[in-house]
Amino acid sequence: MSVRMRMTKSKTGSRRAHHGVKNLSHCNNVDGLCKSHRVSLDGKYKGRVVIDQSKREERIKRRKEEKKQKNQPKDETNVEQNEVIENKTNLDQELKV
Repeated sequence: MSVRMRMTKSKTGSRRAHHGVKNLSHCNNVDGLCKSHRVSLDGKYKGRVVIDQSKREERIKRRKEEKKQKNQPKDETNVEQNEVIENKTNLDQELKV
């Protein structure tokens, strides 16, 4: 089994030198810079509108409403369950008498 060569601090530092490089490119949006191959905050990619913000906001509102409706307890089922339970207890009482 061979012993591995040690890596010096300078070798480690030169390898890590590229970790801090940011790939920013010029963009025509408000701030002028954006990461390459990413959609900008206003929903544009290469000058074209890829994400329509108005439709996105509508979709988010619709999903929130659906989530609220899903989390609300269903009163109808509770009423039906209570009726079934009451009927069972009434039958039990009638049988006992």
